[in-house]
Formats: sequence, C-alpha cells, structure tokens
Amino acid sequence: MRCHGYLLLVHVVLAVAWASLKALSLTGVTGDPRLVAQCNSGTVLVTTENTVFTTMDHATWKRVDGEIGTSLDCVEDLVVGVDVTAEYGLHQVDFTVLHSGGKWARFALGKGRVLSISTAIRSSKRYVWYLIPDNFYQITMETNAEKELGGYTEIISCAKYGIWGTKFTSYSEIWLYVNSWTGVGNTKSKSIAADTKSGLVVVSDAQGRVRRREGVTESSPSGSGWGKALSDNEVIVFLNVYRGRILGIDDKHVLYEVPSLS
Repeated sequence: MRCHGYLLLVHVVLAVAWASLKALSLTGVTGDPRLVAQCNSGTVLVTTENTVFTTMDHATWKRVDGEIGTSLDCVEDLVVGVDVTAEYGLHQVDFTVLHSGGKWARFALGKGRVLSISTAIRSSKRYVWYLIPDNFYQITMETNAEKELGGYTEIISCAKYGIWGTKFTSYSEIWLYVNSWTGVGNTKSKSIAADTKSGLVVVSDAQGRVRRREGVTESSPSGSGWGKALSDNEVIVFLNVYRGRILGIDDKHVLYEVPSLS
C-alpha cells in the first residue's frame, strides 16, 4: 500500500506540473506549427510546413517571407534556416526588415542536402554550423569563411559552450562537440535545444518526454546529467530554449511554454 500511495503521489505531482504548461496564442498563424525559435527582444518565429511566421507581442503573428524546410535557429538578431531545397541557407540580421516582410538573405551551403543548422555569437563574431549526411561545417558570417569540422550527427543545437547533437544509429545517442564529438548519453531524442545564454540543454526523448541538463560551464561543457521527464503522458516533438525559457510543440501542433523543472 505504501508503494501504491507513493506512485499515486508521483502521478499527481507530475499531473500538476504538466498542467502548468502554458499554451501560447497562434492568432494569425495558418497551418500546423512544426519548428519554433526565439531571438532577441522577445521575438519568436514558427514555421508551418514551409511558411514562416513571427511575433513580438506573443499575441498576434505575422507571416514573413522565406520558405524554411526542416531546420530553424536564431540568436540575438541573427536568424538562420534551411530552405525547402535543403541545399541553401537563409539568414536575416535586421528585424525591422524581417517584420516588414522584406526578403531574407540567401547563401549557398553548396555541400548537398542539409540536415540541420544552428547559430551563435561568440567573441563578437557570428557563427553558423550546419550538417550534411557525412560532414559538419562552420561558417564565420563576417568573413564568409567556411571550415570543415568532420563527424556526423542528425540534429544540432549550439550551446554556450560547445554544440549538442543527436545520433539515431549509435549506442551513445546524444553527442557534444567542443574540439571533437563525444558521446554524452544514450537517450534517443526527437529534438534537442541548447541555450547560448545559460548552461541549460533540453531534449525530448524517443517518447516525446522532456528532459533537461544543467551545470554546463566552460570547464565542464557536458554539464551535470539529465533531469527527470516532466510527464509520461504528453508528447513534445520539437523544443527550443533561449535565456532559460523553454518553448515546445506537441504532437497535436500546439505551441507551449514548457515549465522549467529539474
């Protein structure tokens, strides 16, 4: 009976925690949200199939130019994505232009089909990293210099220190790149998101449960281990985190603010 009571208590606690999920307004968005990214000044972008929408007030969304395929990321005022051809990148560094419906800049990645793209600002320079099926590259935006880094994952997200990635075919499913790839976990992930402003990394595992990893520092870029899943009943298929705020899209295409629990 004690065990049953304890399990019941755990179930109630998780139910209360997950009930605190906050569904965000999607007024003005047509179609089902698939990707989400957060930038500076509270700007949020979502894609629905190939269409991009943006909001600054978290109440009304506006359609913007550009067709994003399978990957979207932004930091500060730099937004990057992979267009529908999966062979070209899109980037936008002027939110005034973005919100007024101006054209995105387009740059050729030129290495074949792109799986994932991520960005960060380090030492006052803007960097973009992208994956193709058999390699990994870095672009310095100020000089347009490209560097081959090597290694293979499926999805990447840039953290404050290092780059996190997921890999679906190996024993160590979650990887971290600092100077090379290192396996840091065996939880298969639908989505991974790393915060460039804090030491927080979040993943949705194979069942769509949210897990978090903290304690990421320059001397310990892999952090302190994975925290508990928020719920066994909800399915979050895509995550994004910026300045500690976690956004998630569930399997019913609802956009949520996910509670920050350990």
